[in-house]
Amino acid sequence: MAIFKGVIGRDLTFLSNQLRNLALGGVDIVKDDEILFENSFTPFEQRITVMKRTLQEAYEQTGHRTLYSVNISGKTNEVIERARLASDLGADIILLNAFSYGIDLVQTLREDPFVRVPIMVHPAVSGAMTSSNEYGISPSLLLGKLLRIAGADFVLFASPYGSVAMDRSDALKLHQELIGEDPYFKKCFSVPSAGIHPGLTEKIMNDFGKDSIINGGGRRIWSP
Repeated sequence: MAIFKGVIGRDLTFLSNQLRNLALGGVDIVKDDEILFENSFTPFEQRITVMKRTLQEAYEQTGHRTLYSVNISGKTNEVIERARLASDLGADIILLNAFSYGIDLVQTLREDPFVRVPIMVHPAVSGAMTSSNEYGISPSLLLGKLLRIAGADFVLFASPYGSVAMDRSDALKLHQELIGEDPYFKKCFSVPSAGIHPGLTEKIMNDFGKDSIINGGGRRIWSP
């Protein structure tokens, strides 16, 4: 997976060109940056339709299908409406900063019959609840077990060796909560993130295995 970077204040042409290059390079998923909010340069609805058209063109050229994860922002009622709209427009995945709203919103979207796409959860804000050794909630519970129960399909979290590294034992426990066998809840994709580059591929595969996604920042693997 790769991430749109340097996008605030850029227009749809910039995003489309970056997406095209990433797709032609063979990336499987491209996600919005979690800070890409609703704005006049890259309006939500147009962002989906333009990105889908770009990915279709890349698919016709290469035969490789790349998926696009669109970030949803706004007031809670707007998030629900936009998630339904994204599904109607044929979005592949929706991205949600769940801890800006509450885990309950993940469950609300998962149970909404008009939201028919996978949900990718970004951990923004969760660090305020997990970073201290003196108080808070363990990462494996907050980002692992609870998000899986709520219905997330992809969960991003700080890898043990990235730019905002999580303790390796905590990251592995979190990963296991997402992909371990459970008779009641489906597995989630584990997405160790933050400062990931191609040189970390071997470490990621050794630590997290095939039920994980290598989430490389777009700036490291794409240039204009």
